[in-house]
Amino acid sequence: KGKCTINLNYGKTVSGYEDIGRKQVITGRVLRYGKDDCHMILQISQIDRTAEINIEPVTQLCGQNIVWKNQILRIIKKYFSGEKYADYEEKNRGIIRLDGEEIGRKYFRLIKYADRASMIETIKIGKTNLLTQCIRYFLNDFDCQQQMSYIDENLTKIYLMLNKMLERNIVNLQLDYQYSDLWDIVQKSEVYLSDSRHIEEASDFELVNLCIDIIKQLLEINPEKTMILWENIDHLLTTEEYEYVVKACEDITKKYDIYFIFTTSLQQYVYVTESTIEDIHVYNAENFIFPEIEKVQNFVNNHYPYYKEWSKEELYKVIKNNVHKIGMKGYLEEDKNIVVLKLINDTFIEKEVKKEQAHLEESSFLLHGNML
Repeated sequence: KGKCTINLNYGKTVSGYEDIGRKQVITGRVLRYGKDDCHMILQISQIDRTAEINIEPVTQLCGQNIVWKNQILRIIKKYFSGEKYADYEEKNRGIIRLDGEEIGRKYFRLIKYADRASMIETIKIGKTNLLTQCIRYFLNDFDCQQQMSYIDENLTKIYLMLNKMLERNIVNLQLDYQYSDLWDIVQKSEVYLSDSRHIEEASDFELVNLCIDIIKQLLEINPEKTMILWENIDHLLTTEEYEYVVKACEDITKKYDIYFIFTTSLQQYVYVTESTIEDIHVYNAENFIFPEIEKVQNFVNNHYPYYKEWSKEELYKVIKNNVHKIGMKGYLEEDKNIVVLKLINDTFIEKEVKKEQAHLEESSFLLHGNML
């Protein structure tokens, strides 16, 4: 199972750290070793830039730099869609390389979701929809030849009767159908949920899970290398639902050659565990890729304003609450801003007070930034 790195650098991408005396130096990382024996590096180059993004089996693109994340996805979607580039797109089309060699545009089977409509499209039956591919496989998997022949025989009788009527009333016209047209009956089927609701009545969470089930079945039928893009999924799910979905996708990657990319920007929308932390990228004024949790833990414990042993679980919670602010300028809000916010909130929700007072060392660090 490989890991891809798509190169798309605008600013510096930083990850990990190195201690040199009392000076902390953030160092970039292209390759990680150890667990990454099957490491894949994809590079995307345009005329005036080459940039970098590590793509793991499950990758989460976080941060407030929506423009930058959208550009990454635009390049990936267009490249692996196989669609022809328009003349105006040629100069910015980008080139994707694997270990320095340009790869084909069919290297990944690409499946992309951006909203409810795109998920519903997967679940409906059409000529090329994912569910249609699964149903074709099911029809081939069990013997329905006898039933199909029975339908064919009766349709033939119906067409004979219709043609006799045409012959008597409208000369020189005949109707006909092909045996293969029987598939059109299936393609025109209406798809409902198991409780008889219309697909459009399904919740966003139900739609996401239906898409995941269809993707799993598609991989069973044809286990080719696949990339799934799920844009702005945080606009569709609760934080608990999001974590459930990412965990489910992570389980799928253990069995199939598949890569999931999720983009989020809303607070707390990130799934942080020991196995996923290195798959989290943050895009703001600067770009950041997390190192393994042990490095984060050592760094925080060594540099925190006062002595405190941070557990991994505590750090996961801090990362979840703050991931979208990493690399962002002006992230320290002034006290006056919080006071005004509290004044407004106190008028219509239960009054809230700070649960704990900041330590003197913490306040000093926030005011003077003199710890590193």
